[in-house]
Amino acid sequence: LKILDLDVTKEVLEDFKDFQKTEQAYRKLKLIYKRAVLLFGPPGNGKTTAVHKIISDLRVKDSIVLFVGSYLPFEFIKAFKEDQRLKIIIFEELTEAIDHSERYVQGFLDFLDGEMSLDNCFVIGTTNYPEKLPSNVVDRPGRFDKLYKIDCIKEKDVLKYSQYILGKPLDKKSLIRLSKVPDLTMAALKEILLLVVRDKKTIEEACNQLEEHKQLV
Repeated sequence: LKILDLDVTKEVLEDFKDFQKTEQAYRKLKLIYKRAVLLFGPPGNGKTTAVHKIISDLRVKDSIVLFVGSYLPFEFIKAFKEDQRLKIIIFEELTEAIDHSERYVQGFLDFLDGEMSLDNCFVIGTTNYPEKLPSNVVDRPGRFDKLYKIDCIKEKDVLKYSQYILGKPLDKKSLIRLSKVPDLTMAALKEILLLVVRDKKTIEEACNQLEEHKQLV
């Protein structure tokens, strides 16, 4: 996780640190002390990696970390209503969960800013397809405070990650070849480097194999 320190990861962590400084204001206004952010972007671009990095930096002793999928554990969440420990709740691929259940949508909204909201809570949602989320999930104050886009991997991260895996800097020819891979994602870069290390292929050969596979699919 120290290898791919995405800019968006730093932004989320800075946002949370700023949020921590405002607790007294929330208490004075008798508001539930919580913060929610949404990470979105194409599949394979490092949202899960970013989430795990954020968790590793945020969590403290006795904090609660809960990953939520297509089932919203109401009873479990209710059990922490009076718990003052820091709670980090992660909703992975919200679009898929919401598509499958109207009941899930209502329960999720109740959790974000309704009766099921938890105090001292930091919520992280992820989605590959933000345009498919209901507007009442993303465009109302008090639900998601900030939205962060994780786009295609940047050149500096390609260089950093490649050097870590290969044990040496990328040569200019290899970097130029990688830059020609359409919409290069972190997942695609990992696959290319795996072919280089495992199968002893050149960057050129690995890129060609990946592109041939995509065309076949």
